[in-house]
Amino acid sequence: VPLVWTSWELVSRSRESIESNQKEWQLDKARLISTQVAIYVDGLRTQVAAIARTLEVDPGPGSFAGRLARIKEEKALERYLKNSASLVYVSVVDPTGIGAQSGLDLVGDARLQEQLAEAFQRGQHGKAMISVPVVSESLLEPVVVIGEPVTIGGRVEGVVLAVASLQPIRTITKQSGGGGLFEVYVVDNRGWIIAHSDPDQPLSTDVS
Repeated sequence: VPLVWTSWELVSRSRESIESNQKEWQLDKARLISTQVAIYVDGLRTQVAAIARTLEVDPGPGSFAGRLARIKEEKALERYLKNSASLVYVSVVDPTGIGAQSGLDLVGDARLQEQLAEAFQRGQHGKAMISVPVVSESLLEPVVVIGEPVTIGGRVEGVVLAVASLQPIRTITKQSGGGGLFEVYVVDNRGWIIAHSDPDQPLSTDVS
C-alpha cells in the first residue's frame, strides 16, 4: 500500500508539474504575441505620423493647397505605397477634404468610409486617431484606419489618412497555433476576434 500511494503521489505531482509548465508556456506565448502586435501597430502609427511631420517641417513654396497639387501631379503617394508592405491606402487632404490619394478603391466599403470620416473629423480638430479593427469589404481582411493632422504654425492645414492591413497579425497568430495543436486568437478592445490560428474561423466574433 505505501508503494502504491507513493506511485500515485509521484504521478499526481508529475501531472501538476506538466500542467503548470503548459500554463507558463501559454502565458509566455501570449506575451510574445502581444508584444509583436504592439510593435506592428506602433509601426503603423509611426509611418503615418512621419508623412504628417514631413509635410509640417518642409511645407515648400506656396500654399498647402499648392503642395497637395504637386503631390498629386508627381504621384508621390503612389510611390510611397509601393515601398510600404502594410499600408493599402493613403491620402493627404486639406481641411475641406480635398487632396491627393492612392491605393485601394474604398468607394463601396461603407465600414471604412465611416472610419475615415471620423479620422478626418478628428484630424480637423488637431487630434490623431487609430480606429478599432474593421473587416474590409474590399479586402475581406481586418484593417485599421489611421488619421494624423498636419499642423503648421499652430493651425491645422490638412490631415493624413491611411488604411493599414492587419494581415501580418493573422500570420503571426496562425504560426503560433502549431499547425492546429493550439487555439490562438487575438481580440481588440471590444473583445472581437481580429486574428485566429484557424483561418476558417470567422472574424469579428464577440468573445468578451
